Amino acid sequence: MHDIGTQAVAVDGDVAHVTSYVVAYHSGPADHPWCKGFVVFWFHWRDRIERRDGHWALASRRIAFEWGRNETTGEDFPLPDEMLASRDRDDIHYLA
Repeated sequence: MHDIGTQAVAVDGDVAHVTSYVVAYHSGPADHPWCKGFVVFWFHWRDRIERRDGHWALASRRIAFEWGRNETTGEDFPLPDEMLASRDRDDIHYLA
């Protein structure tokens, strides 16, 4: 399940950039390749939405993780550095 919270939308003609903050809950059996129980993630994604032939559609999505934790094991979820959010202008929120 994904809960979408705060969203920021910037529309420029037929293109919109949307940043959405999300909490995701995943559960799986102990032998699941990555989930191994109940896992919670906090992240945001940056969407590029385009109007084509009068209809808005998702053109691209980038994800930046804030935090991940396996609540079954009590351990932080290992996230690759290149997928982590940052607190500066390098964050995906600022990318066009």
